[in-house]
Amino acid sequence: DSPADLVTVADQLHKSGDLERIGGRSYIASLTTGVVTSGNLEYHAEIIREKAVLRKLIHVGGDIVAKSYSEHESIDDLLDDVESMILQIGEQRLRGDFASLDEIIPKTWEKLDEMRNSNHSVTGLATGFKELDDLTSGLHGSDYVIIAARPSVGKTSLALGMALNVAVEQEQGVALFSLEMAAEQLVIRLMANKFRVNAHSLRTGKLRKSDFKRIGGKLPLLANANVFIDDTPSLTVLDMKAKCRRLMKRHSIGLLIVDYLQLITAGGRRIESRQQEITLISRQLKALARELNVPVIALSQLSRAVESRENKRPILADLRESGAIEQDADVVMFIYRPEMYGLKYTEIYGEGGMEKKVPSEGIAELILAKQRNGPIGSVYMAFHKEYATFEDLAPSALENLAETYDEQQFEHGGT
Repeated sequence: DSPADLVTVADQLHKSGDLERIGGRSYIASLTTGVVTSGNLEYHAEIIREKAVLRKLIHVGGDIVAKSYSEHESIDDLLDDVESMILQIGEQRLRGDFASLDEIIPKTWEKLDEMRNSNHSVTGLATGFKELDDLTSGLHGSDYVIIAARPSVGKTSLALGMALNVAVEQEQGVALFSLEMAAEQLVIRLMANKFRVNAHSLRTGKLRKSDFKRIGGKLPLLANANVFIDDTPSLTVLDMKAKCRRLMKRHSIGLLIVDYLQLITAGGRRIESRQQEITLISRQLKALARELNVPVIALSQLSRAVESRENKRPILADLRESGAIEQDADVVMFIYRPEMYGLKYTEIYGEGGMEKKVPSEGIAELILAKQRNGPIGSVYMAFHKEYATFEDLAPSALENLAETYDEQQFEHGGT
């Protein structure tokens, strides 16, 4: 057989008397411009992949129509199934494959070299709390972080402080799902935090004229921060995933915060117990952090068991409704404020584990109870109730507080 090219095809058509009838040599030459070549192989492969996705969408679309006519399925189950089917198609396009050590090691070594040559101890997103950042090296992509405490201890306040630092100081976008409070309530808290103004005065409209003027002049600083709030109640993790994907198409997002975990629903799924539901939600949040490759901070309630024992410091067993939260989380932090339990003094632990006592008013202990890739321990902070704000408490300040305790004990005869 002769090779097929412009010359041989034209010659054969000339011999058969068909060359002029089909348009002559110029038409044969024009056909070669549309031939697929190996140089465009990747582009054409992408077209094939896109058409395959479209075929799957057509197939799923037929299933959706059929299910919509069915009277045996609840609307919640149907919506959940539809969302899952469509998301599954998208995930199939993004899902990775095995990588050899030969591929992984050079990238890992390059990252280690960058960290070694950097003057910064924080290799992830800084929270804005120095002692905490020194212990954790910051928040890292795909980390699933739990901040847990009893009600009204300051979970939301701590998370908002981190959000402000990430958005304002590091100019990274923050997505915040507030399932408990309205967006306006969160903004008031952000104002109180950022501008150091009494939160109650803000909520009740009883600001002093000077504070009102001062805040008004600085509002653009807060307004321009890339903090995006969704206060839709009773969301599922699939809802959050879809909303985050849409948001990330328009903005660069570095941190996701969920306030709070126990208010997330599992949608229309049939689940036997609340424990199973929380287990499912926790696993989905962990997967969400991996998929979006951003730290996900989920606030969580603690069980009432804390209240029933003498030592009120939270432990991992206090995580409410599911042991899966402890297992899934990369980092677990507890907030402990001894003054909430009527304690006048509290113990702190300095260098070498030496115990000291300090007045408990305004003291917050952030207990790092689990860190998958680092040490555990406690960080001490100041909590300003009027601003609903946490801030670093320097070691020197702790020493001064310890001296205050010693002086008070001396004045009262050591009692």
